[in-house]
Amino acid sequence: MNETKKKILGYSEIPPDVPRLEAFDALFVDDPSCELLIPTKLTKQAVSREVFRSGFRTHFIGYFASRVNQALVTFESALEKHACRYFESYSEILSYKTQPYPVNVYFFDKFRTVYPDFELTLKSGHALIDIRYIDNTKSPKFKARCAALKQYAAQRGYSYTLLTEQELITTRTDNSKLLLSFCKGSPHTRLIDDVKTWLNSSLPMDFNELVRLTSAYPSVRAVLAGMILDGALLIDWDLPIQSQSVHFGNDSWLA
Repeated sequence: MNETKKKILGYSEIPPDVPRLEAFDALFVDDPSCELLIPTKLTKQAVSREVFRSGFRTHFIGYFASRVNQALVTFESALEKHACRYFESYSEILSYKTQPYPVNVYFFDKFRTVYPDFELTLKSGHALIDIRYIDNTKSPKFKARCAALKQYAAQRGYSYTLLTEQELITTRTDNSKLLLSFCKGSPHTRLIDDVKTWLNSSLPMDFNELVRLTSAYPSVRAVLAGMILDGALLIDWDLPIQSQSVHFGNDSWLA
């Protein structure tokens, strides 16, 4: 095929110097469907109030494609988008919901309706989360709001946490952003099983080497990224993922 026709058709050819992995080449010949990720249709997650759209925050409103929720999660600030990436990096979080419900709490001499930014469903229970920049947490009124929400949560057996840029703009969220960029669909079960078998004879291995070896296999990369996000493969989340090795978590996931 000549170069002009390749450009017109959007044809891309794998360069000869790109690594090939015999196990996956054989799998894709035997079952071509395994080479492709299954498209995931994401619907908008419902919120309990109208999304705030006026003022300077308008530019930061959008929808986050959540792997955990398999839904589009509304965010109302850049920091809330970071929070979504943060939540996606914890295998203990089973799901999370933005603007889950109104809460009627008493502070500053009267009952007020407030909306926690997120509700998390954890393996160990539930948590209410507020997201704020540090500069917006210093007023007496906001501190009273936090205290009232913390009491409300405790009465229901929930935890309450305030997260700021100190927790959310970190190496952890950078790692999560990179891994999520590989997860653009759902892999086939047979591919997942074959990736597990390959890893069993390959790990530990530097993350950069894993990326290099799988450069011709986007679906394999998606499986690897998903395993790290799910805690089946372990990294130190506080260090840049490109500078470390990936190794096994609990052996039970290989069963």
